[in-house]
Amino acid sequence: MTPRAKNAIYSLLVITVLAMIYLYRKNPTEKSVSNAPETKKLLLVQGKAQGTTFSIKYLDIKNRNLQTQIDSILVDFDKSLSTYHPTSEISTFNKPQTDSILFNFPYFYPVLKASKEIFEISKGAFDPTIAPLVNAYGFGFTKAQDLTDNQIKDILQLVDFKLISFNKKSVKKLKKGVTLDFNAIAQGYSVDVVGNYLKSLNIIDFMVEIGGEVVCSGKNQDNKTWGIGIKNPILAEKGETATKAVVLLDNKALATSGNYEKFYVKDGKKFAHILNPTTGKPAQQNILSATVVADNAMMADGFATVFMVVGLEKAKEIITNNPALNLDVYLIYINDKGEFASFMTKKMKEIIQEVQ
Repeated sequence: MTPRAKNAIYSLLVITVLAMIYLYRKNPTEKSVSNAPETKKLLLVQGKAQGTTFSIKYLDIKNRNLQTQIDSILVDFDKSLSTYHPTSEISTFNKPQTDSILFNFPYFYPVLKASKEIFEISKGAFDPTIAPLVNAYGFGFTKAQDLTDNQIKDILQLVDFKLISFNKKSVKKLKKGVTLDFNAIAQGYSVDVVGNYLKSLNIIDFMVEIGGEVVCSGKNQDNKTWGIGIKNPILAEKGETATKAVVLLDNKALATSGNYEKFYVKDGKKFAHILNPTTGKPAQQNILSATVVADNAMMADGFATVFMVVGLEKAKEIITNNPALNLDVYLIYINDKGEFASFMTKKMKEIIQEVQ
């Protein structure tokens, strides 16, 4: 073989090797792609809805900004269940001339269904037909009234969840004058709706918070379980910010109810926004705040209200008698000695850390 031929072969080999290296770098093998670390970016969506604020954190490989989509979901939610929206489905139902409505959005029926379950389990301590009382005490759209026992008795004639009938398509009044208020459960449900939307996009690491109701999935930006703080109710009533405990939420929802944020004082008496549907009066129990961890925020929200109404001992009975609800509970209360105390279920002890 001549030197020229040898040089030609050598040059061809060099060109071939260089070409292989170029193609390898441009199109790496499937193995090298699968071994490349995936980076999830933390994104934050914030805003106002349902008369309160919301904050949503999520980790997304695709780095998608979902502000517009989430805003749109919450706008539609308000069009269905917000009593502050004059043309919403619930506002339309509450009008005196309305006997029934057909649902245009998918949100009304699930809330009615869950409300019926909680109403029955709590034996009436949770009742969305409490709307006339809410207004009479000044927590709705009218100024507070000096209610007499007879006036309360008259209003209670319209407070009974059995005075409505519903199915998947509509809801109907069985007595003229019945009105609905889902403030004790709808906010929790809106948290579930947004959480389910994120899951539909294959986003599994997120924290959705709307007005204090929360649902968490997966891990946070530090690859740890999400931690949610619970306010100290004594200090919160004074307008101070302090954390009483931190709960670790592992694919769970949390809601806290208390009488320390929405109340007014008249003639030396405190009127709290949590009303007892059976007595028609503000709930006067030893519980200062009730925190409930559940599989979804709608149930957590509803039962947090129930426990504020029924008090410590009946709350324990409901938890014990309904294990299928899978509720983890943390109750802050005043004991018989007038001391600050707390009660928590067995599972709650495993996921909570109290702050001294």
